Amino acid sequence: MSHDWNHLLICPVCRASLSVTESCAHCGERFEIVEGTPRLMSERAATTVSFPFSSARSVVPDELKRRVLNYAPTNTTGQLPYHMDAAQATALTKLPTGSLVLEIGCGGGQNRTWMKSLGLNYLGTDVSKTRVYAHLQAHGGPDMLADAHFLPIKNDCIDCVYAAAVNEHLASPVQAALEARRVLKPGGMYLGNCSFMEPWHDESFFHMSPNGVIELLLASGFDIDFVYPGRGWHGFKALPRMAFMGPMRSFAVLGNLFNAAYKAQVAFANMRRRSKGRPPHNPLLVDAKVAGAMTWIARKPAAPLTRGNEASA
Repeated sequence: MSHDWNHLLICPVCRASLSVTESCAHCGERFEIVEGTPRLMSERAATTVSFPFSSARSVVPDELKRRVLNYAPTNTTGQLPYHMDAAQATALTKLPTGSLVLEIGCGGGQNRTWMKSLGLNYLGTDVSKTRVYAHLQAHGGPDMLADAHFLPIKNDCIDCVYAAAVNEHLASPVQAALEARRVLKPGGMYLGNCSFMEPWHDESFFHMSPNGVIELLLASGFDIDFVYPGRGWHGFKALPRMAFMGPMRSFAVLGNLFNAAYKAQVAFANMRRRSKGRPPHNPLLVDAKVAGAMTWIARKPAAPLTRGNEASA
């Protein structure tokens, strides 16, 4: 690891504190070191996923959608790291110096240098050092290998969890979100996104609509600040870009033409609505309908959840 994080580590099997990364003194589980990187994962790790659910959540209320389905503010300039959303980057720039950011699914660790330039501490995790583009591996890779469903990290010690382009690849997104909430400090920030109209790729499990993201965050006990479509990444672009291979990818430009046609029909519909004294379609909902991915900014409640609202793993 690029930093000594041992004081934050727990065994993913029994949840006892780890004094060393090679083995757990409590349950005897042993861990590999893969090319200098601890692999704190075990097939013995298991849990029962549970969360409260009521009939009221069978439909997302319009008032809730009006409150949370909004583009988050952005004031960042310059080149951002691969996959980094501008509004999430803005949120990261507002963290106090010395805050600890846990990146789940960090790939090659390409966000490490940028986050450290903000004065943030960075801990990157992924399940592999090689399942990432070669040019990204040059950034140093994960600090440790870990399963997002069983984070080997103590409760209430992380200031921000960042998880981009990873949530669709998680077998139990609710369990992973519960783990993110568990390791966050009260009031800590959860930044993530998930495929929506992207094609099935890299053995992905769940692709989420706007309502799906809202339900995921409610089920795992987060306060939702913003849910919005990934900017510049509509489904008309995502499908050909990710599904076509080789020279066929050149046809992806046609996706922008389809998106232009889609926006033109909405503009025409808005003209008709205005002529009848009706409000135009919400631009964000127009974008969300065909979004390649959905993005969110949420927070762990600053105060402990009440028993009636608690979601636990």
